[in-house]
Amino acid sequence: MTRINLQARGLRKTYPRLKVLEALESSPGAHLSAEEIFTWLDQKNAGLALSTIYRVLAQLAEIGILRKHQFGDGTHTKFEIETGKQHDHLICAQCGRILEFHAPKLMELHSGIARHYGFDLYQHTLTLYGYCKDPQCSYAQ
Repeated sequence: MTRINLQARGLRKTYPRLKVLEALESSPGAHLSAEEIFTWLDQKNAGLALSTIYRVLAQLAEIGILRKHQFGDGTHTKFEIETGKQHDHLICAQCGRILEFHAPKLMELHSGIARHYGFDLYQHTLTLYGYCKDPQCSYAQ
């Protein structure tokens, strides 16, 4: 059962919404695509169509329960549960591993740049691409 209160956000607790959230909550900090969620749920015999998963993800992202990311060339859409905590991402260009990090000094730098140019910063997105040293990654081998 999900820890997210859908009713407080004006949504009914439906089977598809609960299952999609269950998939995302099963891997804290995970960034999952609709296809990855479909595969996870299919292994659990949830009986949801991929089109239903796309619809639910769009609804949950629209009201702020999920955060939608377009990584790479914009064709890799991933979703994560919105925690309200600002963080950035490191992505391995070889294996696709996504690592979250929080760098307060970077936030200060971003805020300073915004102030310098007369902006009030309310959000930023930083994604760094490289090659990881994970032994499971083909780049590291």
